[in-house]
Amino acid sequence: MLNKNLLTLWQDARFVTSAAVTMVGTLATLRKNVSDLAERKTLRSKKEKEQALLAHLVDLRRKLDGFESDPYAAVRRQADSEVNESSQRLSSLITKELELSSDPNSKLSLAQRLFLLFRPVGLRAEIIHSFAYFFMFVMPLLILVLAVWSPLQPDTYADLIVLTTFAVLGFRAWALAERRWAAGLETKPRAVTTLFLLNKPVNNGMRVAQISLWINLLCAVESLEDIFFQLAPIIRGHTSGYWPFGPTALFAIFLWGATVCRAWGAAELSRQCQNQVQHSWTMLFPWQRKAPHQVWLLRIVYLTALLFPLLLLLKGDQLFFHDHLDRIELAFVWIASSVAANRWLNVLSFQSVPECEAPSTISVRSWVYGALCILCLVLLSVSLGMFSRARIGHLGRNHNEVTRGHGSPSGLDTPPSL
Repeated sequence: MLNKNLLTLWQDARFVTSAAVTMVGTLATLRKNVSDLAERKTLRSKKEKEQALLAHLVDLRRKLDGFESDPYAAVRRQADSEVNESSQRLSSLITKELELSSDPNSKLSLAQRLFLLFRPVGLRAEIIHSFAYFFMFVMPLLILVLAVWSPLQPDTYADLIVLTTFAVLGFRAWALAERRWAAGLETKPRAVTTLFLLNKPVNNGMRVAQISLWINLLCAVESLEDIFFQLAPIIRGHTSGYWPFGPTALFAIFLWGATVCRAWGAAELSRQCQNQVQHSWTMLFPWQRKAPHQVWLLRIVYLTALLFPLLLLLKGDQLFFHDHLDRIELAFVWIASSVAANRWLNVLSFQSVPECEAPSTISVRSWVYGALCILCLVLLSVSLGMFSRARIGHLGRNHNEVTRGHGSPSGLDTPPSL
């Protein structure tokens, strides 16, 4: 039974590809950590060699001072130039070594880096370590137990493997980042840092935005996997079909949710960097009479997030609701994008409140407009839902009448229902 279950899994291309992605991620992480450790040793070796070279050049320059004749003047100038260049290189190496030594993660061994074998500092770091250990040790064992004693569909195993790999890499990187932030170090400004908002969170709002961003990216990776495996047989010519619109729509929705969450986190970071006052009140639908163009554009984004349930109501059964995982992911992205758009809109609204209007007046107006907006959305959703059900019922009655009129496909009349 064990060999049969494992053989069934390894014959599924999706499971094999997910396992291969896991191996690639593990090898990339291992290579990154080995290269970091090797960089520190190489840097120390370069510094020692540069120190020896500088000492030799200084000694040579001192010996040249005893010769005052003109033929040695050019040699002395060349020696001075080499001494200056060597001093600059040594200074640069010392600066890099100081930067590495200031990072507490640079003092960890390879095993400590890979498996987080160090003591966490603070409650949040302990929680992150717990999640990392769970996905690193418990989840692989759970997947193996399910494969042996309670076989599931290969697609489910593939999703679990992708989830485990993504969570292990994410929580491990988060734990190492928390160790650096606890030492007072900031994240280095890079393109990846800016794109995925890997900065140190300045408040709880930015931290929630970062978590929501990475969960949306995980859902996008899972949808991208569905797109690939539905297109693979068509590309190879084994089957004929159409483009997988359902997974493609899911992929676009998750990217849109990740974009809104990132914008919220970036707005929180910008407000903190500009030392702006954070208001204690939160508006349901911020509405100022004199608002800049970006606030009006953001209101459209917010309404789009609130209108998202209509898409699920009208086309969800045909496009998305293939399994429970899709429903959970869509519910999360709707909640995350709505909250992110609301908070983003609040942050921009705080920056553009006119002096002539009191915040309490704007707050009351925003709650009234927000309640009216939600009421209109609910009525529109119910109306469209009733219309779609009535349309489906009408088409079903027409189909039954046509079936009774022309008979069954076998040529026999359809027997009356009891």
